[in-house]
Amino acid sequence: MKLLKVFIVIIAILYLGVPNSAAEEFDHSHKNYDQLLQDQVKDGLVNYKAIKVDPEVLNGYLDTLGKVEKATFNAWPEKERLTYLINLYNAATIKLIVDNYPVKSIRDINKEGEGPWKLNVVNLFGKKISLDALEHDIIRKNYNEPRIHFALVCAALGCPKLPNWAFVSLKLEQQLEARTKLYLADKSINYIDEGNKTIYLSSIFNWFAGDFKKTHSTVLDFVKQYLPADEANKLNPNFRVNYTEYDWNLNDSSR
Repeated sequence: MKLLKVFIVIIAILYLGVPNSAAEEFDHSHKNYDQLLQDQVKDGLVNYKAIKVDPEVLNGYLDTLGKVEKATFNAWPEKERLTYLINLYNAATIKLIVDNYPVKSIRDINKEGEGPWKLNVVNLFGKKISLDALEHDIIRKNYNEPRIHFALVCAALGCPKLPNWAFVSLKLEQQLEARTKLYLADKSINYIDEGNKTIYLSSIFNWFAGDFKKTHSTVLDFVKQYLPADEANKLNPNFRVNYTEYDWNLNDSSR
């Protein structure tokens, strides 16, 4: 009888007492990645030079992300999966710049005729894929979330600013909301010419117009939702939408 009780206790520990690691939230502060962003990112500008000198934290974080198995990933809730992919994209982009630094623009990176977004530099589920594949074939394809365009940062001044913290699933909704509003508040990129009934927007709204129209009838309807009320009230369906020139200069704090 005693042996039977011991056996039952062991079974209970094995099957009930062990945490389900697949359901646990991924720790994006792992290997001090969050601290790295706090130390090396200021107002969206990145100190690539300093990270190149000491890349251990960045490499350690990316190694940890790369060890996540597909089955584990698929067991996570949607927000956790999206959070993981956003952080992976941004960290992999930082590493791409660091590995090729100094460069004046991410578009200067070219190896054997392949531009930066076609290079297989992202370690995901045990294989190497490109930034393009991560963004277009995985994130945009599987998540109906146009605000990712204000969270994914392509290392250019025309991009949304890289935050000095990692995205986390428990705050993802608030973080995406805040990053969208912050980007639209940049009047060097997005602004209203009331006299000419024209709104000038980042080329992001042109390149990915279809994504914004999945959740709103027009790009303008999407934009109005994230502008301050006094600005949104100026806009009406008669307003034209023009697109500003994208600044591809590197978001480098040591420029």
